Amino acid sequence: MSLQLLAQLGFYLLLVGPVVAAILAFKATPPVSTVARHYLLLSWLAYGAATAWCLWACFFARESGGIGNGVFLIIAIPLGVIAGILFSVWRAARPPAYV
Repeated sequence: MSLQLLAQLGFYLLLVGPVVAAILAFKATPPVSTVARHYLLLSWLAYGAATAWCLWACFFARESGGIGNGVFLIIAIPLGVIAGILFSVWRAARPPAYV
């Protein structure tokens, strides 16, 4: 598998996929909406894991040469923001429990 194919796959799964899933979670039929909500949940978990790894690499990993491990904090901030947005959309797309 080439690097370009992996980059395209990651782009569609982690950037385009959650946007489409968010739209489908609100507008689609109930079975499709359920699948879209599950996709949002899995995307949130993936972004959360990436954020946790970046924070671990920034604060707890052995110091490496070059620009240092602090650069991982710069990467963790947008990942955490995206994870928060995905969690909010997932929570908003859930059907009400009292209906």
